[in-house]
Amino acid sequence: MPEALTNTLRIAEMCDLKLDFNTSKYPAYEPPPGSRANSTCASSARVGLRKRYGDRAGNDQELRQRLDYELSILEKTGFTSYFLIVWDFNSLMPRYLMESQSGPGRGSAAGLAGAYVLEITDLDPLRFGLIFERFS
Repeated sequence: MPEALTNTLRIAEMCDLKLDFNTSKYPAYEPPPGSRANSTCASSARVGLRKRYGDRAGNDQELRQRLDYELSILEKTGFTSYFLIVWDFNSLMPRYLMESQSGPGRGSAAGLAGAYVLEITDLDPLRFGLIFERFS
């Protein structure tokens, strides 16, 4: 149908789509009053670090450096709010979903120590040598 092709081209020529790749489209996480998203993420991650790693959290410099590095990259790239929203989601998620094959923490985010200590995933990236560089 030649007229369908002509109409498709006519419609495409009428479109004026401009995409803004410099502005985040993620919703903003609402931290507790008097707090910022970055400090909320960092303090929650440090609590999770002690919970997941126990005494090692206080003694292992490499572990703390990895977490600090990840948190700085999340802040620099504007992903802190997104990360906190996923963390908040998971705190509401029924435990059976977390333990099943359909649970959260898939993809490259599973390589984040931050995702592990915030219990977004149960995969310890340090134990398995997973890298974080996908986000930086």
